[in-house]
Amino acid sequence: MKSSLRIIFFNKNKNSIEYIFILLVLLTLPLITGGCVTEEAITIPEEIPQPDPVDENDLMDSILRIDIQNMDVKLEYIPDEDVLIGESIIEFSMRPGQMIPLIHFDPAGSDTIGNINLNGEDLDINDPSDIKMITFEETTQEGIELLRECGNDEVNILIIKYRIGYSNGYGSFYSDVNDIYGVGNEAVFPSINCPSDLSTHRITFSVVSDRSYSFIGSGKVTEIENNNNLKWILDTEREVASYTVMWMLVPEEDIDFEERVIDGVDVRIMTYKESVSIDSAFEILESWLPELRTNIGVFPMERGLDVFLTQGGGGMEYFGATITSLSALEHEVFHMYFGCSVVAKTYRDSWWDEAINMWYEYSAAGSSSPVIQSFSSNIVSGRTPVSVGFDDRAYNDGARVIESIASEMGGREIFIDFLSHIYSNYIFSPFNTFELIDYILEFSGIDFEERMINWLYSGARVYYSASETNGRDYHKVDMTPPENIRIKYQ
Repeated sequence: MKSSLRIIFFNKNKNSIEYIFILLVLLTLPLITGGCVTEEAITIPEEIPQPDPVDENDLMDSILRIDIQNMDVKLEYIPDEDVLIGESIIEFSMRPGQMIPLIHFDPAGSDTIGNINLNGEDLDINDPSDIKMITFEETTQEGIELLRECGNDEVNILIIKYRIGYSNGYGSFYSDVNDIYGVGNEAVFPSINCPSDLSTHRITFSVVSDRSYSFIGSGKVTEIENNNNLKWILDTEREVASYTVMWMLVPEEDIDFEERVIDGVDVRIMTYKESVSIDSAFEILESWLPELRTNIGVFPMERGLDVFLTQGGGGMEYFGATITSLSALEHEVFHMYFGCSVVAKTYRDSWWDEAINMWYEYSAAGSSSPVIQSFSSNIVSGRTPVSVGFDDRAYNDGARVIESIASEMGGREIFIDFLSHIYSNYIFSPFNTFELIDYILEFSGIDFEERMINWLYSGARVYYSASETNGRDYHKVDMTPPENIRIKYQ
């Protein structure tokens, strides 16, 4: 097996690879200065001498700094006041070589945070010797730097209490993640927004309202009577990425709900009344879930599948759950295997879970095609490992890359055997693109490294900002209820 500790930036022609590592220095400077370089500032002329290679794991450790083990979060939603009250208790250790912890939390600020306590010491958010706010301008993230040294061998406890504004106009509270732009659940609780930062999540939800509410979400859900109202405890029961945790909390009078068992999987489907046919969704899953079990393996989430159906648009996958339209249902459920349980090490590596998903669809329809001989792109190297969000060329160009690999390996059936092998052996063991190349070599004996570098790491542009949305709405799904429900909240 080849070493998986490979270089992270490439500027390649057919005969040579030039490593661009000054970018590493420029990326880490914002963590010291609180600012960030612009895209123009990191354009590096070829004649500048390049520093020695740096391992991707070292870069991830220096940027993310902490490794979260457990998260215990309490979220109280007050729809009539458009307020969310939160308390997060986070157990973490420091990554190798790191001492000063940092955590992602977009609503961070003195107007939202009531208290921060680190290892029993209260920190003052207004005291620059205690807390430093970090803005990662080339990502969608904001951070809180906790100016206390923490040892590498210690389990540290961080407690943050906060009160933030929350309103969507319909009295509902739900996950609103977009993995293309890297928008995660750090909008409602502190976390590390990275696919490979896996931690257990235990989240208690409660609603202060005269209305009755219904709840679905990722993992085990327990309902508890609470002063004539319900509260819900969501427990992922295993370590998962924070951005893959889903919940849907919606007034009971506004929804239809049904639960069935399909191919041994408990399936719970919720949608707005007079919206989408739940029966149509079950009909799709009656054939889809058995197909995925036969081709790839047993459904990965022990507690089954929770689905919230929207009227239109796309969808977003979560751990054992999805918010999706009917047209995107199969795509999002496929992500239960690749994306939510077979996990990319960084956002930019998650090109392959979208590419595999689209390839599976195209190849089943007989419409997949390989890349042309001269194809090259920077689908992966167009983003740094520490930025969030992936390049949406992964959907179509990525699927063509997968078709090129599958064709040389022997066709669709052989590549599906490979996917089953990956699923069986590397579930919840995050890996990057070069490790995927190694796994293909081990399985097939074919070395795609040189071609994959050209297909995924070549191109004139060395950096693509996750903040460049080209004016598009960052929301991945349209959660607007039908008119009969909207009118109630106007």
